Amino acid sequence: MAERHGGCLYLVGTPIGNLEDITARAVRTLAEVDEIYAEDTRKARALLSHLGIRGKGVRRHSEERGSRSAEEIAAKLSSGISVALVTDAGMPAISDPGTALVHLVVSQGLEVAVIPGPTAESAAVALSGVVGGPYLFAGFLRPVRSELERSLRSAAEGGAALVGYVSPHDVAKVVTALGQALGEEAEAVICRELTKLHEERIAGTLAELSRAERVKEPRGEYVIVLPHASLAAVAEERTASLATVLEACLDNSLSRSERAKRLAALTGLPRSEIYARLS
Repeated sequence: MAERHGGCLYLVGTPIGNLEDITARAVRTLAEVDEIYAEDTRKARALLSHLGIRGKGVRRHSEERGSRSAEEIAAKLSSGISVALVTDAGMPAISDPGTALVHLVVSQGLEVAVIPGPTAESAAVALSGVVGGPYLFAGFLRPVRSELERSLRSAAEGGAALVGYVSPHDVAKVVTALGQALGEEAEAVICRELTKLHEERIAGTLAELSRAERVKEPRGEYVIVLPHASLAAVAEERTASLATVLEACLDNSLSRSERAKRLAALTGLPRSEIYARLS
């Protein structure tokens, strides 16, 4: 008899492009659960139709419905109804709805099981050929300088590569912003349309990537991978900044007021707050 657990929430990974990538376990789970919740019910029904699964209730769970559908699902689980959660593509709760739902379900002592499937993140890391150790997955990268710099620093200081999804509408701006932050000669890899018919790996310097056809004329889904070596400039800049800050802190030839003034200029913190903390 097939394995089945009533009242369990199943997080089901679905293909990110090629429908043949769905696992036998995922197909069985979708066929056996009582109900399915999806980020987009139309896409979920199309997948179920392709798999030959019919007569299955499909309801919507999205960021917009938020806590309302999460409470609804938790109530059904409590009554013994089994539920599968799917997103448009890939794994629920990885840059897709699901995290808050899992937290709620676990907090209520209810059962959760994961049915692993493909993710664009792991596929890009494998295809890139430039990640030989740890990497930081930053979710969606946006062309916002403060956000990009925060992600770059986190990866650089952790000795990791940086991996992020990029909207096709933002890809040219993100590549330009990365070039400004890292230097245009820094290397990167863009993986586009992973597992689909027009899958593409575009590698080169950020200057070269900015001129690539599918960056200037974007189409499809994008993941960008920056090897740790490309983040060296960020790490060096951070080290230099810290050294400058420490020098200003420890230079006893400077008055307390002058040290506070210099530290405020270096850190952007209020001068009065720094002055109060200095001995």
